Amino acid sequence: MKDGKDDPPSPMPRNSAATIARILAGAEMEFGTKGLDGAKVEEIAQAAGISKQLIYHYFNGKDDLYSEMLATIARRNYEKLIAPDYDAMAPLDAVRTFFEILFDAYQADPFSATVTMDQGLHGGAQVRYNRGVERLRETLRAQLGRVLDRGRASGEIVPECDVAMLHFLAVVVATGCLSLRPMFLRYTGDDPQGSLGDESRWRASICDFFLRGVRA
Repeated sequence: MKDGKDDPPSPMPRNSAATIARILAGAEMEFGTKGLDGAKVEEIAQAAGISKQLIYHYFNGKDDLYSEMLATIARRNYEKLIAPDYDAMAPLDAVRTFFEILFDAYQADPFSATVTMDQGLHGGAQVRYNRGVERLRETLRAQLGRVLDRGRASGEIVPECDVAMLHFLAVVVATGCLSLRPMFLRYTGDDPQGSLGDESRWRASICDFFLRGVRA
């Protein structure tokens, strides 16, 4: 995203923050539905209620917009993930809380899950360094590191589980389950009211499955 630090001042709409927020919301819907390759800037502009030219006023093309959208999703999710006092919880309770918050964040915003899957198909090519996101990530990893240290010391968590693997597997399980569930229900013809269709049973089963992977 353009930061404007080295550029001469240019006329900006009075509600530039609100305009950028609308652009990013439209981008999340368009990219989340069609992926990076299929998305069109014209459709994002229409969803945001602005002109295509105004998007290019703020962003250096589709890749730049996609990158900023990823950073926005990451900031939003990290802010939720670092909120609990994990140090006050038993290790396995803390791990479960972390996963449930991540899962619920993706479920509440399904486009963010499909965007994450789509970016995986592109090898993370649009993921760029963002100082704010990096600070939040480091805060979360420090919190989870203390949880895992306590859990390994008490024998509750498997020794080979480190922060990077815990974080990676949590994202893979959450985004995979949420993105693939509708397809799997149709593919298998399973009863929508069965274990995959019942929201509370489905969520609890996934959380239990994830926790079994780290429990010693």
